[in-house]
Amino acid sequence: MAWSSAIRNIICIFSLIGLICGSSYTSVFAGQMYTLSEFRAYVTVGTTWIYSGTDWDGMSSDTRIQIVSTQKAITSYTDGASATPYSATVIDFQNDYGTASDDHAFISSDQWDEYFTTTGGIHLWGHDDGGESIRVDGGLNFGEIITQEEVNYDSAPAYLNGSLIGNVNMQVSLLEVVDVTVPAGTFHDCLHLRFIATGVMNQTWDEWRAQGVGMVKFQGVSGDGSARTRALTWMNFTPDVEEDPDSPIIPESAAVFQPVITLLLQESTVDDEPDEEDTEEGDESNGDGTVTSITGQVWMDRNLGTSRVAQSYDDEAAYGDLYQWGRGTDGHEKRDSETTTTLSTSDDPGHGQSIISSSNNLDWRSPQNDDLWQGLSGANNPCPVGFRLPTRVEFEEEVATWSSNDEAGSFKSKLKICVLGTRDK
Repeated sequence: MAWSSAIRNIICIFSLIGLICGSSYTSVFAGQMYTLSEFRAYVTVGTTWIYSGTDWDGMSSDTRIQIVSTQKAITSYTDGASATPYSATVIDFQNDYGTASDDHAFISSDQWDEYFTTTGGIHLWGHDDGGESIRVDGGLNFGEIITQEEVNYDSAPAYLNGSLIGNVNMQVSLLEVVDVTVPAGTFHDCLHLRFIATGVMNQTWDEWRAQGVGMVKFQGVSGDGSARTRALTWMNFTPDVEEDPDSPIIPESAAVFQPVITLLLQESTVDDEPDEEDTEEGDESNGDGTVTSITGQVWMDRNLGTSRVAQSYDDEAAYGDLYQWGRGTDGHEKRDSETTTTLSTSDDPGHGQSIISSSNNLDWRSPQNDDLWQGLSGANNPCPVGFRLPTRVEFEEEVATWSSNDEAGSFKSKLKICVLGTRDK
């Protein structure tokens, strides 16, 4: 993932039992942020999908994908041309081409296995197809968080039967969120993702992924111009897409380098029925450093680290500080802070440098601690005393009141949220 795309933003709000520190990101203004792991089925042995479509040769073909193991031991390789072997434990997705009957029985004419892991992102480790064994060192990471108008990128050495054959490069982008109708039914709010692979793998393909289901539609083109299509016809599970209303906007597992802005919300001051005068978008602050939104919540009227309310959607003086998710206020949040590649082994790194991580989860701390910034008295809470981060539902209720889900709508709202910029390093 590019350095700038790892940056996210936070906002602090006031709510009924105390104060809530709300959270937002650059992506809310350019497009919503999504967690890729939510757009797949539960990883359990026996989970099965069947698709209809055409193969690379243009012939009609059905495809069955089954999870046959969640603890498959494989040998991968590292160290380039020396191809040093090492063991990895992966999820084994068995793929079959052939013909599916009306009762979903399957006659296979070709079979291969693809290997993935899902910790700290979606990692492709390679495949076994007859005598051909492809391995990607460390797994090619598609990312964990994806945002419209940003691109996730990764590159890794690839090995064929234990010999280095070059690098495989992958970029993943979110084109749109759309409803998709396939033989298995209509799936709402699917991520339309575009994958572009170069290097030793030369293909471009689009996937439409539904929450709690995974891929429901596929269209791909290889380097020689041949095409493949897939549409979901059947699955042997019922997707569970119920969302925890108290979950934070950014999942703890995405503890990447992220900025913070804070607005305040105090529940004791919530207006159950805001009067008509108070519901006009773009209203001024309350005069005490807060602003009441259309939902009746009372928010801080500016970002942490800035001295004024935004005057325009691109007001650089109102950008505020950039925090790493889970870190306290120690100086690293300043946009010109120095950087280091040494990960912290504690919740307090003891310095004000921004920590650049090359680990799969991009976390500044090793081992990762998912208990930071959780709730009113959460460790390292960057919000003022008595404030916390909002839940996903709380912030989405605010976004739903905006005239448009972009920088114009966010600034026109009573919160006057501006775009947030990025660091240069």
